[in-house]
Amino acid sequence: MPIKEAYFLPHGMQIIPGLEDKYSKEFTPTHEAMLLVQEDIKKNCPNFFILFTPHGLAADESFLIYRNQILRGYYPRLVDSNVDGNEIKEVLKIESDISMIDKLFSHLKEKKTDISNITLGSPQFPGTLAWGELVPMYYLHKSCPRTKLIAISLPKKRYNALQFKQELLHIGHHIADFCSSNLETFSLILSGDLAHTHKTNSSFRYSEYAKEFDNLIIKWIQTLDENILLSYAYDIVDEAKVCGLSTLTIFQGVNEFLSKKTEKPYFSSHLYSYAVPTYFGMAVAKFIPKKNKKS
Repeated sequence: MPIKEAYFLPHGMQIIPGLEDKYSKEFTPTHEAMLLVQEDIKKNCPNFFILFTPHGLAADESFLIYRNQILRGYYPRLVDSNVDGNEIKEVLKIESDISMIDKLFSHLKEKKTDISNITLGSPQFPGTLAWGELVPMYYLHKSCPRTKLIAISLPKKRYNALQFKQELLHIGHHIADFCSSNLETFSLILSGDLAHTHKTNSSFRYSEYAKEFDNLIIKWIQTLDENILLSYAYDIVDEAKVCGLSTLTIFQGVNEFLSKKTEKPYFSSHLYSYAVPTYFGMAVAKFIPKKNKKS
């Protein structure tokens, strides 16, 4: 079946209340937007989440598909950074599906995608999740506990954004093709944040391009004008320092494939929220096939 919907979701651990001793109210609008996503998807859960993460296990050149039957990660008390700490506050344990992973892996390899399987221990041993998967799934798994997770991580070469753009578009094409040819239902989860250069007090420093970049992405979400994403945003991504452009480009590939197949614009979009609660921008957005949109 065609893809049910796609979500662009932030992944800073600070969104989740209870992980920091003092919760900053600056994160409240983003947390509330994630709760809206939680309620929306609860109404009609897919069979599978296919989640793309820029912050998981990462190879230099290849995409990685996590080949463990169970995936597990930890929500820490945040004392070391915005994503790390030693004291475990909560555990996420979510089922994957080796059979579907193998089908998708074979499909992507047939399409000449540079992708590898990665297994921790053995397929029966729980595989490890990092914040790029854990934050979106904190909300989604609560709504859809029976939906299985297929996690795909982006390689380190994503930092060479312009050189990697075509590969991201191509994997989006192939993911859309795969989902369209299966009977199961799929929702895509695009894990990512926006410009990391909004503040001076971070390791990324400040850039005058941060606000401009985020404004471009918000405009793209609202219009799905590919020129905004693939030209204007890419022109300044190196200055803005962004992890989410890669996963959004994958969705652009999905949209291209399905729009070409149906000979009309395929997705509409909805922006739940945008905020800059810390040194990086966060947006929460949904993309849904136009035929499924309720007026």
